[in-house]
Amino acid sequence: MITINEMRKAVMATLKTYFSSITIHEEQKQGVEGPCFFVKLLSTKQIKEINRRYKRSHSFDIIYLPSSANTIEEIDAIAEQLYRYLEYIDLKGSLVHALNMRHEIIEGVFHFFVDYDFYVVKEKTNQIKMQKLEQEEFVHD
Repeated sequence: MITINEMRKAVMATLKTYFSSITIHEEQKQGVEGPCFFVKLLSTKQIKEINRRYKRSHSFDIIYLPSSANTIEEIDAIAEQLYRYLEYIDLKGSLVHALNMRHEIIEGVFHFFVDYDFYVVKEKTNQIKMQKLEQEEFVHD
């Protein structure tokens, strides 16, 4: 089964593949100079489907810190590339399609939001089955 950590690493690996000259951090740090990305997993949810099958959703916020302040052309170029490169990510040899891709600038900071949904199947556990059942019956008058 795919773990949450493997999902985060897959997003970061995709960013490293296409933005090899830009530093990528797992968490936002103060005093860091751009250009760099911060990859933040906002939420994860899992919904039970049939039997051992579950639908898992991961929501990411990818923050981009440009090389210089207020360079709208640089931010627009990064946004276009993120839409293209993060549409599909490789997760353990399978492609996962992005959903709900959007970006916005919040308080002067560029945020790119993306969701990845996929199905996971939990491994079958070897449960001990009942070996023997003894039952007694009584008839009441």
